[in-house]
Amino acid sequence: MCVCVLCVCRLDLRNNYLTSLTEFTFRDLPGLRYLFLTNNRIYHIERRALRHLHHLLYLVLRGNPLADIGRLHFHTPSTLSYIDMSECGLTSVPRGLPASLRYVQLRHNNLTTLDAQTFAECSQVNIIVLDGNKIHTVDNGTFTAMSHLQQVRHVAYIHT
Repeated sequence: MCVCVLCVCRLDLRNNYLTSLTEFTFRDLPGLRYLFLTNNRIYHIERRALRHLHHLLYLVLRGNPLADIGRLHFHTPSTLSYIDMSECGLTSVPRGLPASLRYVQLRHNNLTTLDAQTFAECSQVNIIVLDGNKIHTVDNGTFTAMSHLQQVRHVAYIHT
């Protein structure tokens, strides 16, 4: 049986040993809509790694050591509506999150501060999940651009 790679719309690469995403990783998968990269060892995402994913709706990067990722670069205009970057050791929210996002999950990272620029590009977000972070500062205007925001979920981190 032959599978047309161009027709693949769902790719599940959970629990592998991937360490980086390059501009060639998804080049031949332009129809990809759902991408699961949970629990790999991804620490680096090249600037152009996600540019070929014109139809991507759902991206899960949970459980990867992405602490040093400063900016994500998506195809413009983006169709991405869901992103999960929980348990990635993030100390700040990566810049470059697309305006098309509706759901942002950032559970169990090392976030301490949210400033006015954190979600400035995310005007369509309905739900943000921040459980398990040690957030102590939220600047005025952090959620101003989010006219569709319905819920910010943050269960405080408790020292035991």
